[in-house]
Amino acid sequence: MAAELMWLKYFLQELGFPISQRMQMFCDNQAAIYIASNPVFHERTKHIEVDWHFVRDAVLNKLIVTPFVPSTGQLGDVFTKPLFGPTFRNGCFKLGMGDLKIHLFMLKFWAGFAMPYFMRSLQAKFLAVLVIIPWTLDFVVHDYVLMPFLDRYVKTVPLAAQLLDVRRPQKLEMVKALKDERARFRFEVEIGKSPPLSDEEVWLELRHKALELRDEWRLENRRTFANIWSDMVFGISLFILLYFNQSKVALLKFTGYKILNNMSDTGKAFLIILVTDIFLGYHSESGWQTLLEVIVEHYGLEIDPSVITIFVCLVPVIIDACVKLWLFKFLPRLSPKVANIFREMKRH
Repeated sequence: MAAELMWLKYFLQELGFPISQRMQMFCDNQAAIYIASNPVFHERTKHIEVDWHFVRDAVLNKLIVTPFVPSTGQLGDVFTKPLFGPTFRNGCFKLGMGDLKIHLFMLKFWAGFAMPYFMRSLQAKFLAVLVIIPWTLDFVVHDYVLMPFLDRYVKTVPLAAQLLDVRRPQKLEMVKALKDERARFRFEVEIGKSPPLSDEEVWLELRHKALELRDEWRLENRRTFANIWSDMVFGISLFILLYFNQSKVALLKFTGYKILNNMSDTGKAFLIILVTDIFLGYHSESGWQTLLEVIVEHYGLEIDPSVITIFVCLVPVIIDACVKLWLFKFLPRLSPKVANIFREMKRH
């Protein structure tokens, strides 16, 4: 390799294109780099053949330089070594290698050909798989694995029963519900809907209601605990599907880019305004608060309302600032016409 680089340098020099900079010969072996850069003789270099000293002389004469490149960036390993999947795909991507069918389809598609039927069906099937399989696993794991397991586990393990027992905010809700129940008894007696009840009968009714509320809250705590693990199964299954079907994911991304590119400039500006107004508009504060309350209730988290208020006051504002920076600094470079239409639509 060093000899070929030297030959190319002298050849270009004879053609009238002198190269003053040192040529780079990347190497993923740090020991070889140190030996080539250090002329000191030691035991490990006494058996190196004489022709290999040519590289050291070229380095010392400042003709070539041997920068280090990690094994993950050594593209030649794609042809010489059995690499792991991500490293192999990354090397193929850098070399411009990929699935021939997808590349041919992209070339035809950009040339103006209609999308073949099998490509549309392939994308539809893959989208259906992305939706159906994770949701099915989530449902099966939640209702048929975790919930029956937790029902038996709580009855046999006291520590689990204590962890999933009624919490303090839930007890306050129970007290409020019992007060409403007592008030309902009094109101029905006053309007003549039910006969007067003795103190013992009222106590029994309230006790029965309290036990019902306790069982409901315990079941709700088991559900929220199962939601955490079932959602983890959902995320892992979705990640596995995306990871092992990267060619189909690339095809979906390409189709999305094609749809965006085929949109008119007015449509792109309208889409930007629609998305920003939904998530960062005047009424988006209530939407963010409702979304956070749904997430908190789904996972059974005990979060103070002030934390939600602080989050709503900070995060959408930061996102809004980043979006405005992109709109006014980078959008005019990407598409000046879309930027002008966007300004006109916002002005009116």
